[in-house]
Amino acid sequence: MNRVTVHEVTRANWRDALQLAVRPDQQRFVADYAPIAAILLSKAYVRALGMIWEPYAFVVDSEMVGLAALAAEPERADLRWIFHFFIDERFQGRGYGREALAAFISQVKVSQPVCRSLQLTVHPENHVAQRLYLGMGFTPTGAELDGEPVYYLALSDTRDLERTMATDEMTIRPATQDDVAQIDGIVNAAYAKYLDRMDKPPAPMLAAYGTLIARGGVYALASPQEILGALVMEARDHSLLVENVAVDPAFHGQGLGRRLMAFAEQYAREHGLRELRLYTNEVMIENLAFYRRLGFEEVERCLDDGYRRVFLRKPLVG
Repeated sequence: MNRVTVHEVTRANWRDALQLAVRPDQQRFVADYAPIAAILLSKAYVRALGMIWEPYAFVVDSEMVGLAALAAEPERADLRWIFHFFIDERFQGRGYGREALAAFISQVKVSQPVCRSLQLTVHPENHVAQRLYLGMGFTPTGAELDGEPVYYLALSDTRDLERTMATDEMTIRPATQDDVAQIDGIVNAAYAKYLDRMDKPPAPMLAAYGTLIARGGVYALASPQEILGALVMEARDHSLLVENVAVDPAFHGQGLGRRLMAFAEQYAREHGLRELRLYTNEVMIENLAFYRRLGFEEVERCLDDGYRRVFLRKPLVG
């Protein structure tokens, strides 16, 4: 059984990430400077190499044991890069490296369903890492990036939209009228933190989900026991409008919002739509940061239906 879980590095845990380190003799294999987390966070902020960077932490029994970054080239939806993968020196020698990499690959398959391959680089003298990557199915490409050999892993095809999203048996399925109460509760809980920032409830808290479900385009992210999140979307002309993404706050930080957005993107691609569109309120700065990390670009800001909204789009390339 894999003991390692994967979590985003967020404002809630970034200080813990700064405490992670490798042995001095390993530092040159992972990053030029310490703390390594500062490098990951800086690259995410400036979009180093022209990529969209997402820092992740590896956790065992609520304790952070390692880090890595997932990076995407904006024009390559089918490819992701893994950078700065490491296990803290205190936790090395316990098999966490292999388990963390396996969990990370599984997370990419689930949260990035259009991704078909992973690439990473490894220091030519880091023989331990080379054996790990080869043992996990990576193969050298013969290319180099910044003097380090590039390794490649092909991911299995995952086109079934209502597939099992992970080994924990979570699925994304069309919502039914039986789900209305749970979806109402999740939306209200997810948006409650914005009530103090606004002069009226956020629009998703006022929506009639029974009516939207009858219309179609409402999906539930569900385990066998309960609903964990909801997605509302509608095809318009050549784009897919994502009207609402909500995850139960009890499950925040587990990549579930990203799973729902990945589902929407895959749906749009398979229906021949050219772009994703969405909007959020100006005061929902957490949502804006999330969407930008996913590759969305701002189109305009304006007063719409009584709300100060930010409109964003993501062209679907390839």
